[in-house]
Amino acid sequence: MDRALCVIAQSTTVALRLAAGRGDRRLFLSYAVEVPLTSESSSLTYWMTDAYAARLHVVGLSPALAAPPWDWLGGVAPDLLGRAIVSTTLDQVPDERLLVKPALLKLPEAPAAVRSLGDDCPNVCSLDVGWDTERHRWLVVEANPLWASGPYDCAPEPSVEAVEYANSAATGRWTWVPEATQLERARRQEPVVPVTQGRATGYVEFSA
Repeated sequence: MDRALCVIAQSTTVALRLAAGRGDRRLFLSYAVEVPLTSESSSLTYWMTDAYAARLHVVGLSPALAAPPWDWLGGVAPDLLGRAIVSTTLDQVPDERLLVKPALLKLPEAPAAVRSLGDDCPNVCSLDVGWDTERHRWLVVEANPLWASGPYDCAPEPSVEAVEYANSAATGRWTWVPEATQLERARRQEPVVPVTQGRATGYVEFSA
């Protein structure tokens, strides 16, 4: 694939960290106000939040985004999780002491940070893991779309390649579909303005 890497972020920090991994791709930074023209969207690899992905969906731009569904983690072997996970709606939450965590909403105070997960595993995703200090082992905390995950200290080149793959690897249950509240939130935001990359006020191109 030979597509420009479009990073949706609030600052240039993430884009600059990924610049080394873009190869011969052009690198754009967008502040999520605008979306590209339909004719240009297919030439971009998106590294974005799910909120921006929902905005693309609202205007009819739907890359084949691969992602684990919200209820997948509940089916992972408990010994890899260190806890029991029940994926359900709030009206079906068990009547016992437990921690309730929305599958789609992030908490600023708890930012994202294995061995084989078996056959029922997404073709590409980002796993957050945590160290169990009592049992001295790594445990899976949550699963997220790779194209919506921070690069942290990962090597730039394979990170960008993985995100590019995640932009087109959707298949079956591993296809990202915006949830109703995501779409509603996207529609309530400022108007989505399709513009060319050369004229977009929110795009910054990083030259070689």
